[in-house]
Amino acid sequence: EIYRLLRERELPIPETWETYISVHGSTKENWEHILPKMGYMAKLRNLRNFLDKGVDLEPVLEHLTNRKAVRNSKQFPFRFFSAYRELENHPSPETPAVLESLETALSISVENVPEFKGTTFLSADNSGSMQAPVSARSKVKRAEVADLLQAIANEICDKAITSVFAQGFKVVHTIKSAGILANTRRFLETNVGMATNAFLAIRYLNKERIHVDRILLFSDMQCYDTRDPGRYLGWPQGASLAEELKNYKASVNPEVYLYSLDLAGYGTAQFPKDEARVCMIAGWSERLLNFIPLYESLGTGGLEAIDKIRLEELDEARKRAREEEPFEE
Repeated sequence: EIYRLLRERELPIPETWETYISVHGSTKENWEHILPKMGYMAKLRNLRNFLDKGVDLEPVLEHLTNRKAVRNSKQFPFRFFSAYRELENHPSPETPAVLESLETALSISVENVPEFKGTTFLSADNSGSMQAPVSARSKVKRAEVADLLQAIANEICDKAITSVFAQGFKVVHTIKSAGILANTRRFLETNVGMATNAFLAIRYLNKERIHVDRILLFSDMQCYDTRDPGRYLGWPQGASLAEELKNYKASVNPEVYLYSLDLAGYGTAQFPKDEARVCMIAGWSERLLNFIPLYESLGTGGLEAIDKIRLEELDEARKRAREEEPFEE
């Protein structure tokens, strides 16, 4: 019978939200009719449509903030930020409730990331090269991912210094109670120019002689090294991440850990290979933060753990990349 239906083109079309709205139109009544059949990702993508049409948001927000639903959805944190960014200026009086739910959902999605003990120095790259999207299909910029990961890391730190760098450098103090998404926006709105003088971040620690247990840099690692006079002007000889870290270890804390998170995956190394307590990691998932306490507790044995994280992240990234689409108009 199924072959006959196929041959005669009479096979019933499954009722999905796409087919239903396409046939019946984007109205309040039609969205509320199909809502029970919509999955987590579909609801997240259509929040603007729900606000535009005045859809009853109670069941939507209840689903988006359900712990089990959040964890099963396996959304990258930047999906929540992307939704937040798209909706933060929407004129609907329901917008604040939606933004609060997105903040709650994001907090749930990262609540299993282990705490960073001691004092952590965080710095995100807001330079020109970081304005590129994370993928060909995405509207999300690398700078947004860097600042979001910094905000997530800040949330799980015992004590933290947060900052941004590009041509210049600025410490950006935050209040955890403001929320991860609001703090991400605060980092993004801090103007430090377009170049990539990442060494300024660690130079700040050297200048102020601030003792930290670890340093996390979120960047595409397209950093300036003034020892190449053909590219860099106006900075003293030897101004580089590697030199500043060497000075920091010599004069402030020889036991500091440094984690260089390459969000572009170019493989550009800013530090000597196999330097002690320096880890260069590529990727843009909050899962990478799980590796840090593990590495510090296991030493080099933790490298096996990050290999596992990389493989799992790669599988997830491939799956999520297929789902990464602009928000519904």
